[in-house]
Order: sequence, then C-alpha cells, then structure tokens
Amino acid sequence: MPVKRMRSIAAACLLAAAVAFCSPGLLPAGSAAAFSWTRTVAGGFEDAGNTSVGAMALYGGRLYAGTYNAQGCQVWSYDGITWSQEVGGGEAGTPTGPGFGSPKTNNVSSMAVYGSELYAGTRNPDTGCEVFSYDGITWSQEVGGGEAGTPTGPGFGDADNNDVASMAVLDGRLYAGTYNAQGCQVWSYDGVSWEQVAEEGFGDTDNHGAASMAVYFNGLYVGTFNNDYTSGCQVWSYDGDSWTQEVGQGAAGTPTGPGFGDTDNRKASAMAVYDYGLYVGTYDSSGGSGCQVWSFDGANWTMVADGGFGTISNLAASSMAAGALDLYVATYNEDSGCEVWRFDGEDWRREGSGGFGDAGNRAAEAMVVQGAEINVGTECEHGCQVWKTEAATTFYFAEGYTGGGFQEYLCLGNPQPREARVAVTYLFPDGTSMARLVVVPAESRLTLFVNADVGADREVSVQLESDEGIVAERPMYFTYDGVWPGGHDAMGIPAPSATWYFAEGYTGAGFDEWICVLNPGNTRADLTFRFQTQEEGERIREGFSVPARSRASFKVNDILGPDLQNSLELESSSPVVAERPIYFDYYGTQGHHWLGGHCVPGVSELAQVYYFAEGTTRAGFEEWLTLQNPNPGTITINASYQLGEGQGDMVDRSYVVRPGERSTVYVPGEVGAEKDVSIVLASTAFFLAERPMYFRYTGYGADWDGGDCVIGARNASREWFLAEGYTGEGYHTWLCMQNPGVEDALVLVSYYSQEDGLLPLRTLELPAGRRQTVFVNEHAGAGYQLSIRVLASSPIVVERPMYFDAGGGIRGGHDVIGRGERR
Repeated sequence: MPVKRMRSIAAACLLAAAVAFCSPGLLPAGSAAAFSWTRTVAGGFEDAGNTSVGAMALYGGRLYAGTYNAQGCQVWSYDGITWSQEVGGGEAGTPTGPGFGSPKTNNVSSMAVYGSELYAGTRNPDTGCEVFSYDGITWSQEVGGGEAGTPTGPGFGDADNNDVASMAVLDGRLYAGTYNAQGCQVWSYDGVSWEQVAEEGFGDTDNHGAASMAVYFNGLYVGTFNNDYTSGCQVWSYDGDSWTQEVGQGAAGTPTGPGFGDTDNRKASAMAVYDYGLYVGTYDSSGGSGCQVWSFDGANWTMVADGGFGTISNLAASSMAAGALDLYVATYNEDSGCEVWRFDGEDWRREGSGGFGDAGNRAAEAMVVQGAEINVGTECEHGCQVWKTEAATTFYFAEGYTGGGFQEYLCLGNPQPREARVAVTYLFPDGTSMARLVVVPAESRLTLFVNADVGADREVSVQLESDEGIVAERPMYFTYDGVWPGGHDAMGIPAPSATWYFAEGYTGAGFDEWICVLNPGNTRADLTFRFQTQEEGERIREGFSVPARSRASFKVNDILGPDLQNSLELESSSPVVAERPIYFDYYGTQGHHWLGGHCVPGVSELAQVYYFAEGTTRAGFEEWLTLQNPNPGTITINASYQLGEGQGDMVDRSYVVRPGERSTVYVPGEVGAEKDVSIVLASTAFFLAERPMYFRYTGYGADWDGGDCVIGARNASREWFLAEGYTGEGYHTWLCMQNPGVEDALVLVSYYSQEDGLLPLRTLELPAGRRQTVFVNEHAGAGYQLSIRVLASSPIVVERPMYFDAGGGIRGGHDVIGRGERR
C-alpha cells in the first residue's frame, strides 16, 4: 500500500522477477497435462473442398479464417459461438463469391489488420496474386483489379507474383511479400498507393518466396523459401530505407550461413516475436531431420529446438504465434498428424499431438493467440478444421494513474499449490506498452507498485496473463486534483467485451465521474455512450474512439452535462474493457463533506438477481442502491433486506423502474437506522444494480471519511477469492459474508500472506438467511499483506471492505465483492 510498505514490496518484486535461465529442453509428454482442445470447425466448414485454413486474424473482436479451395477460396468469421461465411457464399463474380469473385483465386495465404481494416492476401496461379480489404461491411479489391502491369494490377503488375505469402505492419505501412519463381518481391502500402521495396529475391532469384514476415523492434524481418537444393533459406531485415541480410550471408555450417547452417532448411516457414526475441521456424526439405526453431536477440542467432522437437516427421514449423507468457509452434507432420508445442523461454512442452486426434490433420498452417485463447487452423484432405483452447488466466484493468498524488498497486493472489508465472503488460494512451514477467509463489501473494514499474505521470492500463488460476486486484490511493483524498480498488476483468453496463453515476456538484476504456485489440474501438438518466431519460453521445492497443479516459461531466444521476450502457465497435471511477466531496443528507473516490469495473451482461453481502445503516454510514433499466419496457425489482443477528426479520420491498432510466434507493429509509444489512435483488427482467456507500468510519479508534461502491454479485458460490487484504498499521480489513440460502453454511477461510505464505486455517458458521462480519486484523493477525480464499459448504456471498489511513492525509475506504467460482 503506501510508502511504509515499499521496502518489503520492492524486495518481494525483485525476488519474484528473478528467473533462473537454463538451456531449452524437451519435457516428457507426461510431465504436464496437455491443453484441452475444442473443435469449432470440422469438414471444411461443411465444404470438403476447403482443405486448408491458410491464414487467420483477429479483427473487430471476431476471428477470421481464410481457406484453400480449388473452386475459389472462402473467408469465415467466428464470434466465439457461431461461424459466419463472409466470402464464398455470394454470387459468382462478386466480391463475396468464391475466390472473391474469381474461382482461380484459390487460397487466402496471409491476413493482417492495417489501420481500421482487415487485409487478405491471396494466391492466383493463373493471373497473379490479389489483395482485398474489409471494413466490417464491404470487401474492396486493393490489388488485382487495376490495369495489367500497374501496382494495383494482378500480381502487383507481374503475373509471376502468384501468391501473397506474408503480411506485416510497420510504421504505418502495410508490407506484403510474394511468391515468384523469378525471385520474390516485397511491396509497401501507405493506404493510398503501393510501392515495391524488394525484388528478384533480394538479389537471389532462388529466393522464390517471402515465406514469413514479422516486425521486431523497429525493423521488418522476412524469411525466404529458397529453391536451390544446395543452399538454404535466408532472413532479411528492412529499416524503411535499406535491406540487411541476417541469415544466408555467413559461412556454410554457421548460424548465419544458408539455412541457419543446414541446407535442408530451405524455408523459413514461420516467424513470431516473443520475450524480446525474434523466433524463426524452418521446413526440413530432406524429410529426415525434422524442423528447427531459431531465436535472434538483435545480434546473435541461437537454435532453441532441433530434430522436429524430437520427432523427425515434424518436418515444418508451419505456424507460430506468441502470447505474453509463451511461444507456440504448430507443425507439419504427414505421418501421425500435426502437433502444437509451447515454449516458456526455458523448456518446450507438447500441448497437442496426433492431429488433435485426427491424423488427417497433417499441418496446422494458421494460428492466432490473444489473451487466454489459442486458435489453430489445419490442413486436412477431408476438410479443414479449427481448434481452440484456453491457455492462460487473464485479467484486465482499464483505470490506472501514477501522476502527482496517486499511488497505484497490483495485488496478485495465488491459492494454487504451484508457483504462478504472470506476464504484466502496461498499456499507455499513445499506443506504446511495456511488459515484465513475475512469479507469484505457491499459496502466497505478490504486490507490485505500478508507479515504480512505469514511472511518474502515466495514464496506464494493465493486461495480466497467468499460467495458473490466480486472482488480481488494483488498489489506488490518491489526493484527487490535489484536494480530495481517498482510495479505491477494483477486481480484474477476465475478458474484453463490446458492451459494458454501469448503474451508478452522478455529475452534480462535488462529483467528478469518469469512464476509463482499455482497447487491448488490434483495431480501433468506436464508442457510443447510452446514458439512462433519472432526470431526463436516455441521452446518447457518439463520436468517441480508442486506438488499438491503447487506453483513454472520458469525463462524464463534460460528455453528458451537469446535475444528472445516470446509468450507462457503453457500446464499442470492438471488444474493450471499461471502468468507472468517481471522485467526490459528498454532502449527503446532512452536509457531511466526506471526501474520497470509488471505482467499479463494468459488467458485460445483465442479470436477474444481484447479491450484496456488505451494508450498514449505523451512525456515520449512508447506503444507497442504484438500479439501471436499459430495457424498452418498465420493470419491477424485488428487494429482500437480510439483517444482522438480533436486528429483526427480513424486510421485503419492490421498486418500479421506467424504461431507459435509473432509480435510486436510500437504504436507511427502507430498513431503519442501526442495522447491518445484506441485500438480494431480483426481477423477471434483466437489470443492473450497484450499492454506493459514504461514511465516516470510526471503528477501533479510527476517524476516516470516504466512500465505496460495488456492483452486486450475480450468484452465490461455495468458493470466493480476494487478492487484496492488509492488516498493517493504519489499515482495517473486514470480511462480510452473506448466506442467502436456507441451509447453515460451514465456512473455511484461508489467508495467503506475502510474508509467511499460507496461515493457519480458520473456520466459522454462517446461519441461513443471515450475514456475518469478520475483522481480518484479529482473525488472521496483524502485519500481513494477504490474499483470501473462502470455501463454504453451501453457496454464500463474500465482500471485503477496507478502511485506511495511508499517511499524508490520505484516509478513506474501498470495497470489492470477491471473485466467485460456480461449483
């Protein structure tokens, strides 16, 4: 948390970041369970003529796959549930017909996102290759439709350019590499015109193909297919002005010699950038040695895999992709079927084999990794297939700031009996990013001080990827605008979405409301704000956007106008992550001037039931409910208020909320004063509910004012996780547990400390229909930085409010509902 914890935090971070290096090795197949793969496409999208997925890309939140089909290639898109045909199903001769209108255009060989459009490079052995762009609605021909002999004519004006084998984007330009028996070419596009930047195989006409392409630091790298059986593949780099040969110019048998020193490596078949290195996979033309993988650090080439990963029938590294944690390589194996291998920087593990159970899947020619998910497209003579798996646990944080008066932290809790590797990627408004890899010990927790990682005065969002089931939170302590001290906390969001909802919001005097949006994708996100106001109904604001791999903050007071109680439905053209911080000078019912801030991540789906474990109407607390109805019709919401032991029977109420509006409920007015209260809200319609609370906390001698806010839990659970908790001086941590069921619950609480690991287990009983509060400082002990796991014999709801004096006049509180696991 604040400065007094920095010394121990820094020591823990340095220890966790220190990862010993060892030379790469192959781990036994049984040493770790392989990924669980799910097939999403079989039989060539129900067309056996689609024998291969030649290229894949993510665009606008959808996965796009282009096929090989002798009757004309096709393109399909996937929203995570259903595949839709984009090209191939239209009328012959039209852009959505087979082969984009030409049956001779038989393969989609490459794909890339450039600007706000998807580009597809195709093979046409008859008249020359073509390039098409897609804006989400319409396909346009960029190459192939112009006059013969011109850059927009077939084959970029050269019919021998029969394929666009590779694509990449560097410094605002799209690059396309061709296959040409007279020597490959590379073309550059600025969105208006095409320019040739390499010809005749980089001076070696045996370089028939620009087979692979990647951007590494500030250079474009191209790997070739070399048709000279006595030579081998080459690698060339381009700085925007001139080409430099990186592989092929050295002495035979050396890493910079032809074929990385092995003339059987005739093709640099795949490229990817991983962990500050460029990785290149090869194709073994001899059929007797197996593929290799080489890494480049900007100066030296190192072989990190040989002999087809121990199986020489893995002839090619046919596709390659990298996440923040690992590098993935898929193979061509016509004997037993393709395989998928994972590299963590030290060792290789096989995560898929035998063609995913179908030896007919000889090659995995296309692969895409984003966040937790891997998608692989295969070549199969009885129809291509697409397979996917979840490879990581992901969390996103849209809000973050290290400017004057703000201290930002990341708390990572690992309840697993194994250490967790976590890739932390920081993303900034200008589209740049920085990353680090940390290790969270087994059954422990780790705290990162974001200010120290990214430096001062940065607006920052975070993307986390872990190889274990961790939980993550982001507490922040601040003096907002130099005058309002406080703190807020948020749980990590598991996945981006194109829609986000927020029930609470206010632009009146003493309130500054913000919407923070992270766009982790590779296309611009165009935003529409649909506000449901209590005073004026729905108000729509458009014309806002967030660039790819970037973040932005929007002040609602300026967008919507003053003095409006509002809820929000945020719509985006591509998946984003959204949070809503509010900073306040809260007058309340008696002119309090309680200062602070609170922040909640949005929800991507509405529900019919919400639970709130925490709540009180005791002196010094003002509790509210905000109810959002984004529906076209009026809804009724039923409330059950569950009181503390000995405070009376359950109180039932109902509220009517008109369409496109939001409603506010003052909880003390519903249940009376001096109550501890949990709440269950239910409706036959889908809606959203939040619970803002403002307070002057005086527990255990404190006198700290502030506020907190949470969106209700969508379900009760037998298992809850919380990453943050601190019982040091100046911090009071509580657990509020609600049992909405009809059975008493036996509860087991595990505290995972940063100092001593797992502490002795604690048990308690939680009566049916009641709530219970635990003071963690006494329950776990003093002086601990904690993550918390709560297990119950029947479903319950868990929140963790914290109150603090962080030093420097920063006092207040924050609260989160735990991450529940349905079991």
